[in-house]
Amino acid sequence: MGYQIGSMDKQQLMDEFGLNDKSRATSNKGSSTGTKSNAVLGQGYLTDSDTKRLLGNKDLKNAFVQAGGDKNSWKTVNDVDTILDKLTKEPPKTEKVIETPTPEPTIDTSVQAAPAEGYDESPGIVKAKERVADFETKLATNYWGPKLFGGSQSTDDPIATNTSLPSDSTAPDITEESGKTSQKYLDKYKLDLGRAVGQAAGALTGV
Repeated sequence: MGYQIGSMDKQQLMDEFGLNDKSRATSNKGSSTGTKSNAVLGQGYLTDSDTKRLLGNKDLKNAFVQAGGDKNSWKTVNDVDTILDKLTKEPPKTEKVIETPTPEPTIDTSVQAAPAEGYDESPGIVKAKERVADFETKLATNYWGPKLFGGSQSTDDPIATNTSLPSDSTAPDITEESGKTSQKYLDKYKLDLGRAVGQAAGALTGV
């Protein structure tokens, strides 16, 4: 029976030559490289009893010679190990897969989330915005100046002369008539304050 170089896998080696992958030799008599090892059967696969038995296998010796071995040197564990290694089929190479870690997602906290599409503001928010806008318009057009200190709105600002602006019916008209100066208002305020103080004193003293 002829053997082909590189033709046997692990199971074929065990079946054909009575080897196994469980019994392990701790040493090999006459070995030049220590305990023998095989690519598929592992370290210590060849015991001294295996060596003695296989040295008597003529087909294995012929394979050794055909592979370039000296027929007169077929005597030691080194020769048996050499031909078994040559008959062994090279095991498939497994590529090591390097897993690349997935980067953690980053959140840009500098960008505020936009309101959801179709978002409806509550009536209270709409009303509050209208009131703020009305206040800013009145503030920019000196709306309360004439009411507090007399005079009229500035005509330099076209917004100030816009008669369509909403009127503030709740704003107090503390002048007796339109056009009073700020000095008159202050005099009236002092007079009213004096009267209030006098009335308070009279109530305390019973006068």
